[in-house]
Amino acid sequence: MKVTKINDWFEKFGRFEIKHRWGFIIGLLIITVVCSLGLTRLKLDNGEEDWFDDWETTKV
Repeated sequence: MKVTKINDWFEKFGRFEIKHRWGFIIGLLIITVVCSLGLTRLKLDNGEEDWFDDWETTKV
């Protein structure tokens, strides 16, 4: 594929995106909200106990 074909495609996509900018903005906002809903279930645990298996002895 030649570089000019890729550039032409990006130009067409950019023009389409500018023509339908509100649709893209609303779509990105919806995707952001839907993906953010899972953050409430995210639990972080940085305890050193979980870094090692039970069979390994840990020296303190």
